[in-house]
Amino acid sequence: MGLKAWLIPQEKQFFDLLEKQMSIVKEGTAVLRKMVEDRERMGPAHYQQRLEEVEHRGDNLVHEIYHALNQTFITPIDREDIIALTSAMDDVLDHINDATRRMVIYGVDPRQDEVIRRLSRILCDSAEDMTRALRTIRHLPAGEETDRHIRHLHQLENDADDVHLDALGGLFNGKRLDPVTVMKLKEIYDMLEAATDMCEDVANVIGDIVVKHA
Repeated sequence: MGLKAWLIPQEKQFFDLLEKQMSIVKEGTAVLRKMVEDRERMGPAHYQQRLEEVEHRGDNLVHEIYHALNQTFITPIDREDIIALTSAMDDVLDHINDATRRMVIYGVDPRQDEVIRRLSRILCDSAEDMTRALRTIRHLPAGEETDRHIRHLHQLENDADDVHLDALGGLFNGKRLDPVTVMKLKEIYDMLEAATDMCEDVANVIGDIVVKHA
């Protein structure tokens, strides 16, 4: 066993930290879904407050990961990949939280908006695939399972693009809405679609890691 192989098992903590961060992202998408469905009739502000708490935990974990990187000489995967994964996952949660804040501030009821409902479902599905894909890089080289989840994440992002473009077309060409309402909805749709872009970024980083260790 070489020196690097002997040292790396001691730093498997990074897989634990990344998976913990992903679980927080997944929790954030679940709160968004509950906000959209609101079966308990709690109101958007209740769920937005919960998302604020989830994002705060996510931010604390990001700082923990960066601190661990600064204290570690050898990591199980490249440092830049850990940073890229951490940043992309953090961006997913930030965009979701920003979108829900605007729903509350602008008085937009997500239960009544089919675009928000569809994008929230896509984000929940993306969180499932990201979780499963991330787990596979503990044991590199990765197999077909990783590729399947990555391909599905790309498809989900394409689906989100279609929903987003159709929604913009409806805002500007179809529905007769006042300009202020159009502006509010467009901003929320843009943020949720951007969150799906960040999910695809996570998939791309995982794909790069797999290629490096093939």
